[in-house]
Amino acid sequence: APEADLYHKLAEHQDYERRLIAMIQDRESLLGRQTTLAAQQKLQHELAALEGRLMRCRQALARIERNIERKENGF
Repeated sequence: APEADLYHKLAEHQDYERRLIAMIQDRESLLGRQTTLAAQQKLQHELAALEGRLMRCRQALARIERNIERKENGF
């Protein structure tokens, strides 16, 4: 991929990361206010899914950053 594409992908994934973190924080703040077990479990399930997505997003970010480094170092 040309370098510009890599920087575009990097920015895109940084944006995904920011949005996922915001969604996680939102669910965590809601979690403490739930009165039923069912509602708590639903939010915990959503949190687990979001945390999985965040982990994959960060893995992709690390991969993109390595690719950019390789390109900048002329490999």
